[in-house]
Amino acid sequence: MKMRYEKGATLVEVLIAAVIVGIGLLGVAISQMHALQGSSDAQYRTTATDMALSLADRMRANLPGDNDYSNKTVDCSVTVQKCAMSPSDTSATGVVKCTPTQLAAFDMSDLLCDIVAKTPKENHLPGATLSVSACRDPGAITGDACGPGSSFDITVSWASREAYDQDDIDGDGNKNEEFVVMTVIPGTDASTGL
Repeated sequence: MKMRYEKGATLVEVLIAAVIVGIGLLGVAISQMHALQGSSDAQYRTTATDMALSLADRMRANLPGDNDYSNKTVDCSVTVQKCAMSPSDTSATGVVKCTPTQLAAFDMSDLLCDIVAKTPKENHLPGATLSVSACRDPGAITGDACGPGSSFDITVSWASREAYDQDDIDGDGNKNEEFVVMTVIPGTDASTGL
């Protein structure tokens, strides 16, 4: 009797090929997931940088009140006095001439509460906080506590999916955050010459 040899792949060979293809597809899926997370993190960092730049511009526009931006806590549930027309505001109702201190409070609230209130599809920062440090170089020109030429640190932080801040670098007790810090020197007040 003659033995017949089967032609084609055996079941074991097919299973091995399926496992190899499965492992390759799993690697592609993991790479795609990391690329999406990196894109999201970059969007958050861009939004935070835009927020810090906008506050720096507002500080430069409100030189008499530049010291009023530091050490403020922003509570989005509290309504602050509207000091300027916003692009979404179609009427001048409720808009008044504000003091530099009121304008500083409005600027901080307007920037932070607008970002926090947005939906995740927009430029939203989860758990965002905005702060301005007291001037770092007191008496730079005039000998005052915070005179012209003093610099301020603007910090924008937000909740992170990953625990990048494992060592709590900024010392606030939150190890799951990312942040952008920008140093700004608002300038001099033309009305006082300082």
